[in-house]
Amino acid sequence: MLKMKVAAFVFLLFSCNSLSFAEDENELWSAVNDIFKACDILKIGYVGEISYVTLYNGALVGASNCLNNKNLNCRVNGIGKSNSLIAARAQFYSKFSYCFKIAQDSGVNIDDITFAAFDGAAKAINSGHTGFVAPQFLGFTNITGHYLNIGANLAKVNGCIFFHVVLPGGPAEKSGLHKFDILKEINGNPISTNIREVANLLLGEPETDVCVKVSRLGVVIEKPFVIKRSAENLPYCLSRIIKYKDKNFGYIFLRTFMADLGHDSGGVNELIAFLSNNKTNGIILDLRGNSGGYLSILQEVLPIFFNKRVLMMHIRYSNELKSFYALPEARGVGLCANVPLVVLVDGRSFSASEVFAGLIQESGRGKIVGLRTGGSVELSSFIGFSGRGKAVGMWITSGKITLPSGRVLEGSGVSPDFYAPLKELDVLLGQDSQLEAALYVLEREVRNKK
Repeated sequence: MLKMKVAAFVFLLFSCNSLSFAEDENELWSAVNDIFKACDILKIGYVGEISYVTLYNGALVGASNCLNNKNLNCRVNGIGKSNSLIAARAQFYSKFSYCFKIAQDSGVNIDDITFAAFDGAAKAINSGHTGFVAPQFLGFTNITGHYLNIGANLAKVNGCIFFHVVLPGGPAEKSGLHKFDILKEINGNPISTNIREVANLLLGEPETDVCVKVSRLGVVIEKPFVIKRSAENLPYCLSRIIKYKDKNFGYIFLRTFMADLGHDSGGVNELIAFLSNNKTNGIILDLRGNSGGYLSILQEVLPIFFNKRVLMMHIRYSNELKSFYALPEARGVGLCANVPLVVLVDGRSFSASEVFAGLIQESGRGKIVGLRTGGSVELSSFIGFSGRGKAVGMWITSGKITLPSGRVLEGSGVSPDFYAPLKELDVLLGQDSQLEAALYVLEREVRNKK
């Protein structure tokens, strides 16, 4: 999801005219008021049409599922159509109070059902770009393809979950882990085949440890690796020269288009420095596992590979259509405009990385190698707010994106010009066949250019 920052924190207080109450009157009203707040944020921020009744019913589903998952019998029907917001809120209060009583009688933390209601309301929108962010996940992400606070990310081939990237200097590398190490156990327990569940187990508070057991080159390493989680910023850009046949190719791994790219040693400045200081016959830009980021960073990176003004995309908001161009004054404009380019992508390439690949493909500027991208491109905005006295947030779909040609990438992604899968045998052998394919295509492009 392509992201824009909307607000650091939004504090709103809502009242029901026919349901007079003070926010601090009791815990039930406090929880209900926070749910109304969350639903208002979703209603106002979402680019499409969504009713309060739909959001309130989603919140009831979330709260009841939370209790049912704790083996408590909570059956609650949704609210019906209402002629007014006040009437809808009155119905919601009546039904949520039933969930509240079950939770209170069973010793369930009211935060749990309230946050589950937030999550249920967000899920009612049925958009992969809209979701609730609980307090423990503010500051880092648990979405597959993003980087964990162990300095590595995961990938999955068939039933095999492995470390696809281990960042230099990060906690995972310091513990001794390698790229293509296959996860077997976490904290002494066998892993599931659900990559999201595995990612969540690896996440945790900074300075805490997580122990993993892996297999490497087909052999299980019995001694576990102890990883100390970190909150430190890790490099966004890794680069090196790869000698292939008689050519010098620049290889650049860009793991994200996040906001602080360009303001640390691993950002745009380092990318430009590498391209300026190294004479290359061609460039491979590796966007595998790049989960996207901010529009403003995409506007900075794209001009490096063009010598003309580039129309990037159109974004339709709820009440207007806007066109966005790459920044003509960006650093390094045209630096590699005439250098043969291959972009390496996979199914974990999302958002801004998909827009980048789509523009390179449509303009004929380079070739796309790998697998179809994730097809998750809609604009998403983050709104932080206070829930149950804690900092929480919502990602909300706030815009629909199309490429200049009118092509829609949401749901379809970018199909590669050259299909190159990563097979389970490649992982077992520790070999990157996708990178080999990209080198082959780039060498051919260099030869054809002559």
